[in-house]
Amino acid sequence: MRFLCFHGRGTNVEAFRDQAMKLREVLSDDHEFVFLNGNLSAPPPEDSGKSPIPELQQLGLCPIGEG
Repeated sequence: MRFLCFHGRGTNVEAFRDQAMKLREVLSDDHEFVFLNGNLSAPPPEDSGKSPIPELQQLGLCPIGEG
């Protein structure tokens, strides 16, 4: 399966690739991840990096440390 991955506002391909690392490790080698960089610049949201997504944290896939 191939996944087309778009990063969020205020970030880039490198950051999103790092954030998705655990998910890519969990899925088998049968999966391909294609990361695209946006062509518009935007500042990061004010709360970026402060609170991990709860669902990813519960699955142990969150790249941001606890607390």
